Amino acid sequence: MELLKKYGKDKYEFHMRETQTYDIIEDVAHSRSEIGILYLNRFNETIIKKALRDNGLIFEPLFTAKPHVFIGKNNPLAQKSSITPAAIRPSQLTTNYIEILKELTYSQPTLL
Repeated sequence: MELLKKYGKDKYEFHMRETQTYDIIEDVAHSRSEIGILYLNRFNETIIKKALRDNGLIFEPLFTAKPHVFIGKNNPLAQKSSITPAAIRPSQLTTNYIEILKELTYSQPTLL
């Protein structure tokens, strides 16, 4: 909301929407959005940078973020002041498989 205060909501129209990586790239590439904000890491960087290149888009880093874990209040890990990656078992993670599949499909070259 600081962005709105700084640049004036009367001068510009702001809309914020959380969606999938593929949709963000598509929206900016097809002028449905002027700016998309994505998170790059060592696992998705190659795929995302290729998708951006393929769509004539550029990536401009805003900042470097530390990973965060969101835990339900009833989860035993919620009682700890800090946790290690080893403390997080795969069965406790929620993964958006559709997003992964879209990214992989989107980045695959066409085979002739």
